[in-house]
Amino acid sequence: MPYIKKVFRDSLDSHLTKLSEEIINKGDYTYCIYKLASLILKIKGINYDNLSALRSSMDDASFEWYRRKMITYEDQKIIENGDIDE
Repeated sequence: MPYIKKVFRDSLDSHLTKLSEEIINKGDYTYCIYKLASLILKIKGINYDNLSALRSSMDDASFEWYRRKMITYEDQKIIENGDIDE
């Protein structure tokens, strides 16, 4: 996951915080991700590099989410409820 400089994060986070307050469900999440990618293409242009960069960014964010949030959650549930007997 690329960790961008704090000055850039602060600028983006103010917009993302406001947006996050409006999101209600999974459909909203999906719409926002798709729409943001579409808007970026509209501004930057549709070409292979931009399409590929957006796709790989979505993949990278998904993997990072899984690594940092899902695994931690699942490990905690194993501690709370016990592991699966195989």
